[in-house]
Amino acid sequence: MKRRKIFTAVTTVAMSLLLTFSLTACGGKDSGTANTNGGKTESGNEPISLSQAVNQKQIWFESNGTPGKDESISKILLFNGDGTVTTYGVVNKTFADIKDMSYDDIESKLEEWDKEYFEFQINALRNDAKQYAEDAAGEPTIDKNYNVVMDALDSAKYEVPVAKEFKLHIETDDSGNNTKQESISFERPTLPYAAHNGDIFVMADSGDLNIEWKYSETTYDFEIVMGRTTVYDKEYVSLSEDLHYIVDDEHPSITFDTPDTEGIEVD
Repeated sequence: MKRRKIFTAVTTVAMSLLLTFSLTACGGKDSGTANTNGGKTESGNEPISLSQAVNQKQIWFESNGTPGKDESISKILLFNGDGTVTTYGVVNKTFADIKDMSYDDIESKLEEWDKEYFEFQINALRNDAKQYAEDAAGEPTIDKNYNVVMDALDSAKYEVPVAKEFKLHIETDDSGNNTKQESISFERPTLPYAAHNGDIFVMADSGDLNIEWKYSETTYDFEIVMGRTTVYDKEYVSLSEDLHYIVDDEHPSITFDTPDTEGIEVD
C-alpha cells in the first residue's frame, strides 16, 4: 500500500478550531493559518467537512508542487458523489491549460487525457526495454523474451479507469476528543512494470506479463492546510503539498470531520 503523508507544524489552537483546508489569505500562500473569517470562504460559503465534500461531485488535482501556471498536473481525482472516486492520469498538462475550463469541461476530458497518459507510459516502457536490451545484449533471458515484451507492449489496450470506493479514517489527539489527522484511502490504477532494470523481461520469462492497469491502495494523510493559491481566475486550496482543489461558489472550503462523525473509522 502506498501512503502519502504530509507533515506540517500544527498548533494546539489551530487544531482546537478544527482547521479548515482553506485560508483567508488574499493572493498567495499563507501556510499554517486557520480561516477565521467566521468559518466562511471568500465566496461567502460555509465550509463543509471532508466527508461531505468527497460524497458530492469533486475534482482534485495532484501535482509535484503548489499550483502555478507552469506547474504540471500528474493525476486528477474525480469524486463521483456516490462514495466512489476515479483516478485519471495526466501528461503534458499544466494548471494554465485548465484556466478557462469549467468543472464539466474538465470532466469531459478525463478519459481522453487518461488514454494519452496510458500511451505515454507504454512508450516509456518500450524505450526503456529497448535500451536495457541493448545494454544487456547476450543475456539469455533478454534474447529469449525481447519479442515477447515488445509484442505485449504493442498489443496493450487502454481501459477506462474503474471507480473505487474510498474510506475515511480519523486519528485523534492525545485527549481523544479532537481530530489530529484525517486520511482517505482508495485503490487507483498503475502500470507496475519496470523495464530499466530488466524486471519486465523476468515477468515475460515467467509467463506473467499482461500489460494493463493494476489497482493498488493509496492513502492520503491530511494534518493541516497548506495554503491558498490563485492561478489566473481560479483559486486552489492545497490539502497537502501535492493535492489541490478549486474553491468557488459551488465548491466551498473543507474542514476536518469530528471523531463522532458517523461512518468514519477512528484511531
